[in-house]
Amino acid sequence: MTDVSDGIKKKHEDLLSYIFLALLAAIIFILRLKFITLPMDRDEGAYAYVAWRMDFHELPYRDIFDHKPPVIYFIYRLAFLMFGQSYTAIRGFTIFYVVAIMLAVFFTVKKMAGTKQALISAALYSFYQSSVFFQGINSNTEIFASLFLIFSFYCTVNLRERPLPYAFLAGLFFSAAFFIKESVFLAGAATLIWWIFKKTKKEILFAYISGFLVFSAIIFIWLAANGILKDFMKWGVSYNLHYIKGSFNQGLFIFKLFVIENTLHIIGILALVFILFKKKFNDDNTLYLFIYILSLGLGIFILRGEYQHYYLFLYPFMCMATGWLINYLFLKNYKISASICAAAIFAVTFVFNNVLYYFMNANEASYWQYLGDNEFAEASIISDYINAIKKPGNELFAWPGYPQIYFLTKIKSQVKQINVLPAYRRFDPDGVHKAIEYAKKNKPTFIAVYSSMKTELGTLFDNYKLLVKGESVELYYRK
Repeated sequence: MTDVSDGIKKKHEDLLSYIFLALLAAIIFILRLKFITLPMDRDEGAYAYVAWRMDFHELPYRDIFDHKPPVIYFIYRLAFLMFGQSYTAIRGFTIFYVVAIMLAVFFTVKKMAGTKQALISAALYSFYQSSVFFQGINSNTEIFASLFLIFSFYCTVNLRERPLPYAFLAGLFFSAAFFIKESVFLAGAATLIWWIFKKTKKEILFAYISGFLVFSAIIFIWLAANGILKDFMKWGVSYNLHYIKGSFNQGLFIFKLFVIENTLHIIGILALVFILFKKKFNDDNTLYLFIYILSLGLGIFILRGEYQHYYLFLYPFMCMATGWLINYLFLKNYKISASICAAAIFAVTFVFNNVLYYFMNANEASYWQYLGDNEFAEASIISDYINAIKKPGNELFAWPGYPQIYFLTKIKSQVKQINVLPAYRRFDPDGVHKAIEYAKKNKPTFIAVYSSMKTELGTLFDNYKLLVKGESVELYYRK
């Protein structure tokens, strides 16, 4: 009779859990749909443009400059295949992707610590994932890498169930995350060091490495088969090593803002140390989570942390850590006041991270994300203007880095350099010179230019008239 009642109780708890998860999914949809028309930023524009031009047999690294690992272009192609070739398509696709991340957080923590703590962590992620300032509402590489990182983490903490298959899958999933955003590399190294420290069998280490190498081999075979392996080594490897030589000043500023906005999670991470100390560091899963967060954070530090979105793949794991804190301090030790305390934390979290931003429109959110620079909203407006008057055969030169305008107008760039970052200028000054000379020689129909960079184009504007003048971006039309 007890077994029957326990079974009924479990089914009831499972039903309530699924209802709660459905509610969290609805919250994610509501929060993100508000910003489905958020203007594309420079990186998103590059991914979208490359994905679009791949349909015309053009390839990254060789035909179009971008320095990100290749998997992101296939993710964007998948989004376009599912929802059409538009920027709202990738926004809509990302909503479903974030719901998948939330569910992955839930099922990972459920296996580690039970349903109650899993629901807390999933709820925290649902509230934190749409951080406007840290570009959680965008569609950048860190969000897409997060899901594969969680899959890899799940396989690692559940290794005892099926040691060799799970170790292989952990390596495979981590490799997928690495070829979306390479700054996660230390988490893979931390996993191997963790297993060596725990004196794990060599077969498991080899299985993990094998999984990593299998996915890596698929990537390199694709690069070689398309004749772009050498180009990838130049732009995807050498350039990125050059890219990380920037200043720490911007990164330190962003880190301070990260700490302020994520104070609850910082406390949660510190709480892991407290919990581990109380358990005399015998809780392997909690210790591994702490190490995983530190390794991901160190990867951001190595990249100088110059941009807010670098931090996004930390969010699922920070929410797991904060779930530990809430469950341990409130739900376990103070059961009478648990509901009130947990509800208060969720309310403050929700208001601070969402409600204050919810009164913004998409363009205002873009303005806030980039610390008062409205260039990406203006780039979107300029794209609409071009679409209204363009004719077949018109050419466009967007300078120094507005790949989203090429994508939004569906006008092919005549130069390889669609995104000339400061690091690119240091790495390939000859490429910058060639792009400018092309524009001067061929005089494209439209020129979209960052206002402060006009002098770089010299007398090119003598034959053009100004159509749109924004605070940051201007559009010119050939007379």
